[in-house]
Amino acid sequence: HWRTSQGAEKWVNVQAHDTVAGACHFLHDRGFQLIAAHLSDEATDYRELDYTQPTALLFGTELFGVSEEALAQADHQVMIPMLGVTQSLNVSVACAIILYEALRQRQAAGMYQDPPHDPEVFRKQRFEWLHPQVTKFCQERGLDYPEIDEQGNIVGDFPRGS
Repeated sequence: HWRTSQGAEKWVNVQAHDTVAGACHFLHDRGFQLIAAHLSDEATDYRELDYTQPTALLFGTELFGVSEEALAQADHQVMIPMLGVTQSLNVSVACAIILYEALRQRQAAGMYQDPPHDPEVFRKQRFEWLHPQVTKFCQERGLDYPEIDEQGNIVGDFPRGS
């Protein structure tokens, strides 16, 4: 679904999993807390949790919410308090609200003072995004990527290989 992310796929590495449980175990093994956005008796106000630690958010469908399988893996359930007769928001709005709270907490903790990417990782991702054909050529032949300038033009020696 590369068109749905409005360009973020250039900067995000995706790890696919066959099952929800497999994805949750993968994240837990790497120290992530799993937070499910789900209206239930166990859910707490989304602002009460600590998002400064590694966190993965679980969102379900707008009609059915988070699946039972995903809820069983979640460390916490959160909800967004609502006024009036409506009890839920659409998924994209709920996600934005919770992500903004995570951003707020992380900024307050000073977590965004350093660049978010390792400069070499950023350089590599930027090259791959700007020059997909040269990337493929280099990867197929085990060649290093040439240097690029601030505008993204190749300035180093163009790769040659057999």
